[in-house]
Amino acid sequence: TKSAAQPSRKSPPPHPHNRTDVHNRAPASSCDVGTRALPEQRDRLDSQTDYVVRFSQPFSPPLPWSGRAGFLSGRPDDMEAIDELIDAAQTFYEDARRDENGRSRSWEHCYRVFRDARTDPSPDRDYLSLHLAFYLASWGMYRGSSFLLQKDYKVLVPIVEKVLKPEHDCLFGVACVDLREPEVQDRLEKLNKYIAKYSEPIRDEVAGRKVASSVSPVLITKILMGTLGCVPAYDRFFQDGVATYKVTTREYSPESVRKLVDFYEEHNDRLEEARRAMQIDDLSYPQMKLLDMGFWQIGFEKS
Repeated sequence: TKSAAQPSRKSPPPHPHNRTDVHNRAPASSCDVGTRALPEQRDRLDSQTDYVVRFSQPFSPPLPWSGRAGFLSGRPDDMEAIDELIDAAQTFYEDARRDENGRSRSWEHCYRVFRDARTDPSPDRDYLSLHLAFYLASWGMYRGSSFLLQKDYKVLVPIVEKVLKPEHDCLFGVACVDLREPEVQDRLEKLNKYIAKYSEPIRDEVAGRKVASSVSPVLITKILMGTLGCVPAYDRFFQDGVATYKVTTREYSPESVRKLVDFYEEHNDRLEEARRAMQIDDLSYPQMKLLDMGFWQIGFEKS
């Protein structure tokens, strides 16, 4: 959970119309096995969510945005949800800017090194595992009840190796519209299952018994958010945030993710305008990160 020092939104930040938009170039995403982006395309990889592209064309020159235009239903609750979500996401983002060593930066560091690794022919898996471990520790995954606390960071190396496989290129910074593709959904579900299956015997060994419950979806989704930015981290505050406006279910599942996709696409224009202002040097925040930090902040402030 986040420190109580997290500031509340006493006054709204500047409206996105007053911000400077960053126009990013983006490669097409791909689920083709064996695909890897060229090194010179590294700086474009993280901005792929600015475009809707065919995932069957790996890292080809981008197509302009062609998804359906965002719209608001006009209902007061819809307007309130979008306004609060954007306000909350900007609060979270600006808090990270105020503290150059704050824990909110851990996600940026982790996401950046995994982005760069996707175009590195010989990525340093040990270095990546250390980044992933510190990011997870920053966000509560090494607290006393966690089995990871009893292991060093190297226990994450097999997960890092799995995440870096070319068939998961399509999941990195994926645009919500691409999460409708059956092959993309299949790759995400298989990666979920791999992380759970790999973690189970380690958890059982630490516990000294067979643990009946499933591996925590909080851990699985935090790993996916830190390494790929493809789903929000379904922790308590995020769950409370989405429950506030009944955007999706509290439990992580393919159906829950699809409802988030529907929500983002429905309000695409407003959300994309806000998201494009969230860029750190050459690193763009993906769409799911906006939902992650916005609903987390809403849940935190209502706790």
